[in-house]
Amino acid sequence: MTGPGGTGKTRLALQVAAELVGRLRDGVFWVPLGGVSDPELVPPEVAQTIGAPDDLAGFLRGKELLLLLDNFEHLLDAAPGVVRLLASSSALRVLVTSRAPLRVSGEREFRLEPLPTGDASALFVERARAVGKELALDSTVELICRRLDGLPLAIELAAARTKLLGPEALLERLDSALPLLTGGARDAPERQRTLRATIEWSYDLLDPASQKLFARLAVFAASFPLAAAEEVCEADLDVVASLVDSSLLKPIADDRFLMLETIREYARDRLEHANEADIRQRHATFFSSLAEQAYERRFEAEADWSARLELDHDDFRAALDWLSANHPGRALELAGALGWFWLSRGLVAEGCRRLAEALADSPATGRPRARALTASGSLVARQGEVERGPAQVEEAIGLWRELGDRDELASALDSLGWSLIYDAGDEAGALEAFEQSLELRRELGDPAAVTRALVGVCQVLVALGDVDRAEPMSRNLLERTGEDPRTEHFAYHFLADCALIRGDTVEAEKRYRQSLQAALPLGDVIETSAEVQGVAMAVAGNGDPERALRLGASVEALWESLGISISVAFWDALLERYVGAARIALGEAADAVWAEGRALPFDDAVELALKNE
Repeated sequence: MTGPGGTGKTRLALQVAAELVGRLRDGVFWVPLGGVSDPELVPPEVAQTIGAPDDLAGFLRGKELLLLLDNFEHLLDAAPGVVRLLASSSALRVLVTSRAPLRVSGEREFRLEPLPTGDASALFVERARAVGKELALDSTVELICRRLDGLPLAIELAAARTKLLGPEALLERLDSALPLLTGGARDAPERQRTLRATIEWSYDLLDPASQKLFARLAVFAASFPLAAAEEVCEADLDVVASLVDSSLLKPIADDRFLMLETIREYARDRLEHANEADIRQRHATFFSSLAEQAYERRFEAEADWSARLELDHDDFRAALDWLSANHPGRALELAGALGWFWLSRGLVAEGCRRLAEALADSPATGRPRARALTASGSLVARQGEVERGPAQVEEAIGLWRELGDRDELASALDSLGWSLIYDAGDEAGALEAFEQSLELRRELGDPAAVTRALVGVCQVLVALGDVDRAEPMSRNLLERTGEDPRTEHFAYHFLADCALIRGDTVEAEKRYRQSLQAALPLGDVIETSAEVQGVAMAVAGNGDPERALRLGASVEALWESLGISISVAFWDALLERYVGAARIALGEAADAVWAEGRALPFDDAVELALKNE
């Protein structure tokens, strides 16, 4: 859907999307892109919106859904990626709003033109009624709409002023203002210059306090919470309300506000010409503080804080960009505080890039570098760099020891343990790291942290096949779970592993299914896929080789789509013992069943694994 700014592309696209809700099996998703500046971030932004942070192509496979990609005109280099998304599912539909077409195969362009006079006048009367002004649809209204070139946004902004001005006075002001204000760039389309003039006219009608806040709010990259506006922009609630009344700001859910991209462009121009040199500094300070709060509470409320940071991810990116250019040391601090978030949300590539840039640009040492190295090492190892990743974490451990920060040292040792057991296959090294972390946690007297360290130790015991020690520890973990779904997930998983190692596949199937149910709320696709593999092995042992192969093949396809290869010796041996036996049992039919499993969407594989057949 193309057209100049202000023609109502977003509003019409949202209406189309709303009418498709309930008609498409797997849903409708709105992906606002106004705050995204890098074309490479479009796929992860889509993945975050639809709930598939680690496996976008795999998630879309076989799905019937609509993606609404809103405000795409500044991200046209990402257009080939849209085509690749469409290729992943024949039932996927993509609706794009943009001031320019994408110029890709299969594209159908719907050009949105300004409203004809009759429709424009009806819209004006309707919007005036919404602010409490009853108007007749007469020649004056028609003249106003003609002067506004039938642009819906311009009409809405003008209609908001009928609360103070009658149509005749409104027309008079437009007649005097527009000729003076349309003298923008001569190569800009007339309609865009008229829209700018209308926004400027609305701006000029604001009182000085509202004008100042309007410009300051352009510092936000996307929607923002009221608390941020109050702290960063010194916003007063009454002044915010005046901008809402003037249709220059839109309230959305949970005390958040949104400035339309077309309006933000004008506000940004006003901000650049204002004497507001410290506004970006305050913006970066606010979001750095928020990131630090989240970092401090990342263990006690991981899911809540991860979701909270996701709401403002565009502003964290903007803050990092500004800090990188102006205060590299503070950029390193912010990137280090966000490392756990990038790992939790599956934004591994973005996290690696941001941390690498921050570490290279800042000469800072001490805590900022130690934290950034801890986060970077975990992310790098997850990308498969099994030597560089742990090496970075070990460098961080050395710094934490020098600093005498035992809490952070314990966390870094825990990170090293997981990097070694999951990514490097070093059970002995992992056990040493986890046991050192556990000892520190006990000395610090933090029960929840002790539990997290015990999870790592138990994982190594399972990997070593020490069922006699691992099983009672797993039951103890289950008792210590509290409100932590991740610990619950691991406890059930380890109990399932122990049962499978012993050959008790009935118990293993039950426990893997419980672990899968506990893992789902975490949104961690790797952990979820491991449980599906576990169910596959258990059902193979319970006499259902076809189901086992379908589940195992679906996970294989998932991991290939993620570009990862996970190989843990004890797990590989169990897969060969059970899934390998299922292949032998099916004989010549095995390859066909495996192919069916690879074509099975992973969400469907999860449902299949949860069935108690």
